[in-house]
Amino acid sequence: MYQTSLALPRGPCDHAARRLALGAALLASAAVLAFSPGPAWADGFTLGLRYDLAAGAGAVSIAAADFNNDGHVDLVVANRGGTTVSVFLGLGGGRFGTRSDYTVGAAPAAVAIADFNGEGRLDIATANGSGNSVSVLLGNGAGGFGARTD
Repeated sequence: MYQTSLALPRGPCDHAARRLALGAALLASAAVLAFSPGPAWADGFTLGLRYDLAAGAGAVSIAAADFNNDGHVDLVVANRGGTTVSVFLGLGGGRFGTRSDYTVGAAPAAVAIADFNGEGRLDIATANGSGNSVSVLLGNGAGGFGARTD
């Protein structure tokens, strides 16, 4: 089994995301648990509904951001068992649309989100376990991504 990593969203987002979205990637699926903080962060949290999203083979890393600027949290999952990342655009209320897969280098083990080229749109980068490479997918601002650059 591979180690799983997680990145939580920052900035303004929909009501479900304000309660925070906690994601966990497990083998070939991504489980998303919505939780609400208690009266104080130190007091713990209350679990909400669980949604299982079918990602690609060997999902090992997940990150959340708003790729299409609609105010809803979107997810990206690195699929170490292949050469893809899976993107799930948020629909609001803790729900996600159908996955879109994008090709990256072999055995992506970690995923990161940032505006790597400074044009104001979020991009995806993966650290690839085979070939010792990093792949970058430039975002189009509408939730889609261009071809990879290694």
